[in-house]
Amino acid sequence: MGPYLVRRVLALLPVMAVVVTIVFLLIHLIPGDPVSVMLGPDATPTQIEKTRQALGLDRPLYDQLLGFYARILRGDLGQSYFLDRPVTRALWERAEPTLVLTGLALLVAVIIGVPSGTIAAAYRGSLWDRGLMFVSLLGVCIPGFWLSLNLIYLFAVRLGWLPAAGYVSIFSDPAAGLRYMVLPALSLGFNQSALIARIARSCMLEVLQQDYIRTARAKGLSNRVVIYVHAFRNALVPVVTVIGITTAVSRSTHHLGHPSARLSGGAGGGARDRGHLCPDQPDRRSPLCRDRSPHPL
Repeated sequence: MGPYLVRRVLALLPVMAVVVTIVFLLIHLIPGDPVSVMLGPDATPTQIEKTRQALGLDRPLYDQLLGFYARILRGDLGQSYFLDRPVTRALWERAEPTLVLTGLALLVAVIIGVPSGTIAAAYRGSLWDRGLMFVSLLGVCIPGFWLSLNLIYLFAVRLGWLPAAGYVSIFSDPAAGLRYMVLPALSLGFNQSALIARIARSCMLEVLQQDYIRTARAKGLSNRVVIYVHAFRNALVPVVTVIGITTAVSRSTHHLGHPSARLSGGAGGGARDRGHLCPDQPDRRSPLCRDRSPHPL
């Protein structure tokens, strides 16, 4: 088992290198100049050029890419242009709410999706099957933001049962932290449960057609034992793979949704000195140069 895991990890490294390179190139192809955004509309061409030099954005693209890889090997993800602190620190500050929300959303998705798909397959063609698959279809079609807004309106605004926004650490107050996580976990988990339910149903239907299932039925075993003891374990293997994929997608969505994900110090190499990033602007300082309190999330 150990050598197999080592081979899999080593095979993953080239894939990660290709993905990082593609993302790096795509960021530079996106229209817009990060320096112009940082300095504001009143910045002069001289100020923009000096800031580009300070950040290393004036260097050739291949040079920036090589420098980016060199810093990654040292564990340095660069400096966030917008947060004005290391990217590693910014990620660490958001690690707890991201992991908690991902875990709770995954729990909701599994609790809803796996039983729904299993029941729909066990009663194929029945009202249960049609109803559960209709709900799963809604989960695939309904946008997450629309569902979130409706959940906030119903449970936070109208009923007042749950808070509409905010975050409390589960380590400081577990009960309050869970209350703040219920609505976002339901919103994310419901969308993910729809895919899990449909995959679970398809896998269960395929397993129920196998010879050993017919043999179990011929032995006189009850339908409940055949489905939940013999068929369920074998149908769960591809479902677990889908659960892992949805977890990765959920985590990436949390990170990419943050405004600082667009521009970070990984691209240019970046100066760490705050004063170097605001040349010739002693009075009109850019957003990068202002002292800001840490982002709450």
